[in-house]
Amino acid sequence: MDCSIESLAIVDITIENYLDTFKALALEDKAVFTLSNIYGAYIGAVFLKCC
Repeated sequence: MDCSIESLAIVDITIENYLDTFKALALEDKAVFTLSNIYGAYIGAVFLKCC
């Protein structure tokens, strides 16, 4: 991913694939928190770079 607006589509697809793959598994709160922080930080960096 290259911090472009277009790369956000990759993030979206990645999250959708993750949810489809692991939908039946119950994730621990720590795992959800960590994934949210990782993807949230990337999305925030993209918006800061592009604005």
